[in-house]
Order: sequence, then structure tokens, then C-alpha cells
Amino acid sequence: MKKEISTTLMVLLISFIGFVFSLIQMYSNQDGNSYPLNASLIYLGTSIFVFTFLLTLKKDILKQ
Repeated sequence: MKKEISTTLMVLLISFIGFVFSLIQMYSNQDGNSYPLNASLIYLGTSIFVFTFLLTLKKDILKQ
């Protein structure tokens, strides 16, 4: 039970951080410019990381 909760919280935290960084690149970058390509790459990278993490976790669960 604790493992599922910690996994869920970690996935949510990583997704939230990726979402916030992509929003920062889009709207409130320090130099005043907008970087939509960087924002989309950050969001894509976060999504790919979470997807591979969940696939690895699923493989580990199926082995047990």
C-alpha cells in the first residue's frame, strides 16, 4: 500500500514539475522572451520519463 502511494506521489510530482517548468518557458521567462519549443521539449521529456518509469514499474510488478 505504501509503495503505491509513494509511486503515485512521485509520478504526480514529476509531472507537476515538468508542467511548471514548461509554463515558465512559455510565459514568465526571466529575459522576457517566450520559448515555446523549449517548453514543448520539457513537457515531452517529462512525459517520456514518466511513461518509461511506469513501464519499468509494471514489468517489476509482473515479475513478482
